[in-house]
Amino acid sequence: MPRRREADNVQGWKERFVQLMKMRKPQDKWTLDVSDDLSGSSYGWYTYDQKPVFARFECSSCSKEWKSAQVVVRFHMRLESSRWGSSQGQVKTRLFGQRCRRCLQATYEVPIFSEEAAHKLLHNLVLKILDKCYGEPPQNSHFFKHDAEEDVEGPHDRDNCEACQDGTCLARPAFLAQSAQQNDFPDILGFLRLHVHNATSAGLHIKSLSCSMCIGSDREGEDGSE
Repeated sequence: MPRRREADNVQGWKERFVQLMKMRKPQDKWTLDVSDDLSGSSYGWYTYDQKPVFARFECSSCSKEWKSAQVVVRFHMRLESSRWGSSQGQVKTRLFGQRCRRCLQATYEVPIFSEEAAHKLLHNLVLKILDKCYGEPPQNSHFFKHDAEEDVEGPHDRDNCEACQDGTCLARPAFLAQSAQQNDFPDILGFLRLHVHNATSAGLHIKSLSCSMCIGSDREGEDGSE
């Protein structure tokens, strides 16, 4: 069953995205679709996460409304070149949802974005496509940063965040988030070594410590900024 509000919330994106790509690459045909499962579009596709993004939610069971500044939107994109005519470009989009903390059997609700947020998402997506699919890094255009449009009360609810359960959410310790955005791996490793050394000196036995970060594989910049 389709998630609530998905058609109304995202239908306009498809038309706007096609228009934006026609302005940049009129010779090619591009489409945008929304899916909860992107597992079938991994090999040969570029992955681009925009995060954190501000959005609202509404529970389909109790109608409770809430807002979050930690929403994640994932894009898979590819361009199939053709020698005899226009190339075909595809974008598959996943909107990571959140659950109502009030309802016991709540399902993930689709985020509802403002016009401003949708404009930034599509603008950044087009720039990333030009960069990854056409080899045209942005020069006179810049990625938009997503800011919180309203104040959000309380800490991020990780237990009811689909992106957190997926390991994709940006809501993580500050030193990791900042270093990840800067691709600053030496600082992260230095931080870990320091704390491992301190723990060992204090007589604690640590069997293993691993740090795996999936950054840079076409997910750089988090919200698109570089």
